[in-house]
Amino acid sequence: MRRTATLSAALCGLALSSTAVAGAPPRLVTHDIQSAPSLVGIKGERAADATLDQAARSVIAETSSARMSPLSLGASEVVSLPNGERVVKMRQMHKGVPVLLGGASVVFGKDDAAQRVLAKLIDDLPDDVTPAVSAAFAAEQAKKLTRLEADDTRAKLAIWTVGDESFLAWVVKPAAIPGFPFEPVLIFDAKTGELSQRFNAAVEAMGNVYPTNPTKSPNLIQADLSLEVGATILKNARVESLNCVDKKTTKTINVGFPIQVHVCELEQSATPDGNGDFLLPAAGDTEPEDPFSQVQMFYHTNRAYNTFLGFDPAFDVNPGDPASLPVIANLRLPDFNDFANIGNPNSPLVPFQNAFFSPGDQLFGQVFGTPGPAMYFGQGPVHDYAYDGDVVYHEFGHGVINATLQLVPTPHLDKYGVSVSNGGMNEGLADYFSAAIGGDPDIGEYAAKDFSASLSFIRSLANPDMCPTEIGGEVHQDATLFAGGLWDARVKLAEADAKAFDLAIYNALAKLPPPSDLGFEELAQEFVASVEASLGKPVADSLTAAFTARGVLPMCARVLEHPGGTINGPKDLQNLWFAL
Repeated sequence: MRRTATLSAALCGLALSSTAVAGAPPRLVTHDIQSAPSLVGIKGERAADATLDQAARSVIAETSSARMSPLSLGASEVVSLPNGERVVKMRQMHKGVPVLLGGASVVFGKDDAAQRVLAKLIDDLPDDVTPAVSAAFAAEQAKKLTRLEADDTRAKLAIWTVGDESFLAWVVKPAAIPGFPFEPVLIFDAKTGELSQRFNAAVEAMGNVYPTNPTKSPNLIQADLSLEVGATILKNARVESLNCVDKKTTKTINVGFPIQVHVCELEQSATPDGNGDFLLPAAGDTEPEDPFSQVQMFYHTNRAYNTFLGFDPAFDVNPGDPASLPVIANLRLPDFNDFANIGNPNSPLVPFQNAFFSPGDQLFGQVFGTPGPAMYFGQGPVHDYAYDGDVVYHEFGHGVINATLQLVPTPHLDKYGVSVSNGGMNEGLADYFSAAIGGDPDIGEYAAKDFSASLSFIRSLANPDMCPTEIGGEVHQDATLFAGGLWDARVKLAEADAKAFDLAIYNALAKLPPPSDLGFEELAQEFVASVEASLGKPVADSLTAAFTARGVLPMCARVLEHPGGTINGPKDLQNLWFAL
């Protein structure tokens, strides 16, 4: 039986909220710790990271099952939160192999006393961690299935868990096609070579409106761009804004075989005036290379970044990399419907009708010089996605998820079967933070017009959606009930409390061990606990009531009664369901 490691009641103030049962997928286990000693020194100095690491391992060793030793946890990361708490995060290891969906966090208070353990530690792991098939074999299979370039350097050995079954696996990430929001990851059984799962690691969004865009606030304002005095380009320590400029060049990329492709070049095309200001006029909605889109995108990305720096002064959307986050405007691509001419430098690049956050890929680095996380905004057929501040906030929200709990892009399994809760909550949280920063529940008023002039918005958090009636098996569809529950509780609060509510949501994300494979109810419960610690029980009860009304708590029971006749899926999915 695979299960989460249980925590003893001797050290913890609470017993297990749920016990493991045969055939059940591992679940997140949380426990409050009573009367743990303070690690603050005699002179009031805070404990060193190494001291917290040792204490965290001791807590986990004492509270986990006998089979789960501290040696099964890898190197730790210590995260400092604005409220003085510190969190020690560790990924689960097994015989030197990472257990990708297992890990633990220990929360220490201002007095450096252990307060809480959050763990998803997977038991009954495979005894033999020697692969029977090679990395080269797995890479070759991935290459055949995706028609993208892959070799043994792109295959990493790990332990993967599906439901209650864990197995040795090769995780293969082929080289992606630059400019496309398609970054496939394939999981192969390292004993049999059989393909277990495949998913797309790139995160997409349609776009969102900001009050200064042409739909809601057509009048331009002058705003601080967060640049140093004398700056001549749109780049600071956190963000670099770039423009996709067609200079009639081609580059060689591999899609299973090398081909020449006409691509744009990333440039700083926005220039300051004599006073050092970037007071550029807004261009037309379909202008393919306007520098104003760079200014608009740079400002909104910094606004989003500053919001999360307000939550955590040490927040970094790209942990461990000193480079600024590249944000690319006016993305256009060769016309792949005219494959014979994709290498013709004189053929026009066509509009890209979307925006997306990419966690990083080597091929993007080769073609665009952006090897790490980056955000890409298309020049659509009708509207420019970089003009829409809500789009920027949404995509940055995906970056926040990637930098904190790292919700996995694979389906989640529970007693009702397969759910896209991980992807749905990723999209829902990106929508939630976008709405919180923008100040209204409607997402994508301006970008929606790129698809239809009749659309008022792409999504709205002021929706009636609930489980199970609006569950459709598609991540954007399944995002609305979760984001809506958060918004229902937030909208009742005064402005100061609403900001404290946002901070409590962020703190919950920052405490969870990455990568996280969670059901809707698991993350909802963490949010309720974090809100209660920050704002008290009445606000936490309000959030619980909102999630309960949405069918998120106590659990999203994905069962529909059939009254006879035709039964339809969600109307926003054309009355259909997506099959997984």
